Amino acid sequence: MGANENKDLNQIAQLAKSWGWLLPSSAVLEIAQLAVRLHNRKSGEALVEIGAITQERLDALLDQKPESVRMLEWVAQTDPSVRTHIEKVLALRTGHAYYETLEGLTLHGLMQDPAVLARCDDLDACLMLIEDRAPVLVFSAYNDMLHYASAGLEQRLQDEIRKRLGGDETVLVAVGKRDQVIARLGSAKGKDTQGASNIVAMWYGANATDKYEKIMSRIIDHALTNKVTDIAISPVRGAGSIVEVRLLGDMVPCPAAPNLSIEDSGKIVDFLLAKSGANPNLSKVREPRDGNIIYRSMAGEAEMRLSFIPVNQPGEYLMSVSIRILARTATTVELKHLKIDARVQEQLGSAAKMTKGFILVVGGTNTGKSTTIAGALQENYRHFGRSRKRLSLEKPVERLLMGVTQINVPAGLEKGFDSYLEAFKRHDPDIIFIGEILGPVTANTAVAAAISGHLVLSTTHANDTLLGYDSVAQMLDPNKRYQFIESLTLIVAQDMVREICSCGSHVEPTEEDRELFKNYCEFKDLKADLPEKLVKLKPGGCKECGETGVATIRPINEVLQVTGAVKNAMFAMLGGAVIGPNGENYRDAIANARSSTLFQAAMDLVNAGKIELGDALK
Repeated sequence: MGANENKDLNQIAQLAKSWGWLLPSSAVLEIAQLAVRLHNRKSGEALVEIGAITQERLDALLDQKPESVRMLEWVAQTDPSVRTHIEKVLALRTGHAYYETLEGLTLHGLMQDPAVLARCDDLDACLMLIEDRAPVLVFSAYNDMLHYASAGLEQRLQDEIRKRLGGDETVLVAVGKRDQVIARLGSAKGKDTQGASNIVAMWYGANATDKYEKIMSRIIDHALTNKVTDIAISPVRGAGSIVEVRLLGDMVPCPAAPNLSIEDSGKIVDFLLAKSGANPNLSKVREPRDGNIIYRSMAGEAEMRLSFIPVNQPGEYLMSVSIRILARTATTVELKHLKIDARVQEQLGSAAKMTKGFILVVGGTNTGKSTTIAGALQENYRHFGRSRKRLSLEKPVERLLMGVTQINVPAGLEKGFDSYLEAFKRHDPDIIFIGEILGPVTANTAVAAAISGHLVLSTTHANDTLLGYDSVAQMLDPNKRYQFIESLTLIVAQDMVREICSCGSHVEPTEEDRELFKNYCEFKDLKADLPEKLVKLKPGGCKECGETGVATIRPINEVLQVTGAVKNAMFAMLGGAVIGPNGENYRDAIANARSSTLFQAAMDLVNAGKIELGDALK
């Protein structure tokens, strides 16, 4: 790392600290980095830098600008699309924080004080907390923020906000997106405002005080440090709960707290129910509940999706808890770093560089479908840069994607996914990433986008490419199935397998291995040979693999390129026919067009001594 890069990183860290952040999220660091780049830039240059306007368009507007009109006012008047970016440019080029979303901040308790609320209403601002400790007044307008910050002594002494904060004259100030500020103000005033439902509770692990909160914080920190995907808190009648985590695909006891006492288990579950919004009043519930929490600590940041199911055992009130850990990261996802086969990388990369079409990635839960699509979107960004407008609709956003405007569907908004997707058509996108095809509305809208000149990428749950095609086709209106086939470019099926550590052993197949392999191939009508040697996991592993015996989890893929011949076979099957007039089997024609199958990909790794036979015989 060069001296200049170190200097830039220090500047970014110091700027985030001056905004009040001790543990800034990747989103805060990203906006601080932008502020460093825009520092003391002219407003027009800054607008070009953030992509709000092209240099050519700006030059054309400036040539027509009357001398009596300020540049930003003129640009906003003549090009309304730039208006929403002006507050951001004004704040960042002068080193002030600007928040596109207030999701990472919590509403200050003083917003319940009528005097403070009235003052905030006058200012068009909202009093928030950074990391549950540092007060910050977030304004919807830059000039209002400057006016407040530069108030004279008498005005500061009379200010209700400063008085309630103990006379603090150095209250932090920032600018936020107007609709976000107004939503929080409306929420504080008890109004049902659009956007208020998107507020997710923040939990800072470092602020945990009670014993049970500290225990749960240790569990989550362990999960973030060790790339755990799920946490399970399972009640045991009369004996508290056991805590397990999904590590490298398997559920194992959580080293941070494998067992919870009855008292700790009850308090932890109540805390999670209340904090996540699943049961804020802690009333006794007999039906499943869901909730969300954004967690942050020195170990990292994650969105936690929580599922609570009452066990309903007679005489006891027990709750089973499942927590999905979605680590928030701004790390660029490269296909070549995902251990995806080189040929699959090439096929995905080529499809992602097209200007229209439909790419579908299918697989089970926790098979890395969204990660693979993130890699494909990175290929698209590498090829087109910011010349393409990319939108994603996710529930929730799992990672930050470069060059993509990511829309997070609010938790609890039952029909939100489909309504947001409908709105996408009016938002002028070039590329659309739909987190998952959920049902008929999602499927029909996705196909409508794909046939109208967009590149659409999405996922669905299916075991292979043919079932993935069938699954989406069945969701569609019959008159949309032709369009679906016409728009299809590529279907990729994905599964995850355990790559065995070098401490594993290579042994001859046992009779049980041979019998299992034979029966599997006969049942699936597959042709394959069993290798002379099979790799076997070493129980207890070694230090290199963390005593798991597993080096890593890696993807295997099946790829169906939807060529003209494949489309013709799909079209022929639309009427229900499987056998053609000359005896040809259309479904076999589609299956034979796959460049690889999941079984073949897995057996390649078995033959290479990378994975156990059992991982291929799923």
